[in-house]
Amino acid sequence: EAINRRRERARDDFDDAIQRDPTFVDAYLARGRLAADTYRYADALRDAAQALRLDPQRVDALVLQAEVRYLSGGERARSGALRDLERALALAPTHAHALALRAFVGLERGLGGRCVSSPADMDASDRFANQALRRNPDEWMAYLAKSEIAAARGDRNLALRLASTAVERGSGSPIVAPP
Repeated sequence: EAINRRRERARDDFDDAIQRDPTFVDAYLARGRLAADTYRYADALRDAAQALRLDPQRVDALVLQAEVRYLSGGERARSGALRDLERALALAPTHAHALALRAFVGLERGLGGRCVSSPADMDASDRFANQALRRNPDEWMAYLAKSEIAAARGDRNLALRLASTAVERGSGSPIVAPP
């Protein structure tokens, strides 16, 4: 209950900031992140899109848009999310979260959510994950991607260790620990 009140106050603060300055990109991004973290994906996409209209080169807006597209649409939205991430990485090749998200979204999933990517696609995702972890060892989504790759390759022990690390590092993420 207290968390929900704080979120409501934060959203009100972002709304006020945007009302005072409709060109305040950071307010759109913060409100969009809050919306994504509370599973209000349409609101998050709207704010990410507005941030990109105001600043088309804004990497954080591209990453937020990619993340929300993928989380809200899964495999159907994968190609749009990958395009956003390629654009973000062209602008900022060492952006740790963009690299980690690219590793995760780059894996194709079949029925039941299991990784069915080709060996070449798994290798590419593994490289993105490793780059992300070199930049930020707490990038939990990179561990999650590596865990899926290990599971697809039949290394259950490594997959479990990597999944455990992903949960440890991502314990503050609403994707890992929903409200």
